[in-house]
Amino acid sequence: MDEGDILRVRWIKPAARCSPSQVCGHLILLFSSQVPANDLLQDGLYICHKKVYVEKCKQEPLCCLNCHGWNHLATECPAEHATFGMCAQCHCMVDCTNLSLPHCMPCGVDGHTIWDRLCLVYKCNKMNRRMEGNQMPYFPTLEIWTQVNKPPKVTIVDPGYGSLG
Repeated sequence: MDEGDILRVRWIKPAARCSPSQVCGHLILLFSSQVPANDLLQDGLYICHKKVYVEKCKQEPLCCLNCHGWNHLATECPAEHATFGMCAQCHCMVDCTNLSLPHCMPCGVDGHTIWDRLCLVYKCNKMNRRMEGNQMPYFPTLEIWTQVNKPPKVTIVDPGYGSLG
């Protein structure tokens, strides 16, 4: 890498929240262009003579806090009524009488809310399918090898043994 390729570095977890016995951490690097970022994604990175794993950060699409739809903000929401993310009913938070039974509107399952990051629908739809760049392992440039998509994960199910992949 050249001097100036890395513009900013930050720890994902604030230093004040780290355990005294913690031996590893995660950081985010901001690069001056796609070229040095792709070089690290392809070749890896060495820190203190140890090769570390490098991965491109995924982008999250806009999510409306009024209707919980995609690709617009609440200020531009076309919905006539607000949908409360805790119970998925058409009312505002102050009018909710069902706080003890959360319901997820995207997956239709009781027990968690719309914003629960463990929800499979939230993870798949929000992080991957709605952001085309998340399917690409590199930042696209004019070089052909950077313009590839990750192949979809295939799970093979064996009737006698269950999932194999």
